[in-house]
Amino acid sequence: MDLGHNILTQAAINAQTTSAGTVTGDAIARTKYEGSVFTCFVGSIYGSPDATTVTFTINECATETGTYAAITDASAVITDTNGRSEIAVDLGPIAAYVKAEAVVSFSGGTSPYAIIGSEAIFGGSKVYPI
Repeated sequence: MDLGHNILTQAAINAQTTSAGTVTGDAIARTKYEGSVFTCFVGSIYGSPDATTVTFTINECATETGTYAAITDASAVITDTNGRSEIAVDLGPIAAYVKAEAVVSFSGGTSPYAIIGSEAIFGGSKVYPI
């Protein structure tokens, strides 16, 4: 199988350093695809926090600029340096646009921050080749 012509990868949240707070990726039109996997990662963590929690959630909306809502069972929590997780999403019943969101929290430390990011992998294209 020619995998390169059967999937599409796209940044969901560009790799970046962030302190505590919420990071939201750009809207992605998903209507050409039946399924997806979002790979999420936390790289190095700085500022020596006692604990780090990064919760990744995939959200959906009918319009690109509308109000997004969380997709049921489409989240992952990472608490470790160099931690990775995958979120599989059946796009069949999902609205036209998706966005990844990461909520980053720390406990303790001195001005802690972390490197985070997410990549979307879409498959099951309704039109081939992609």
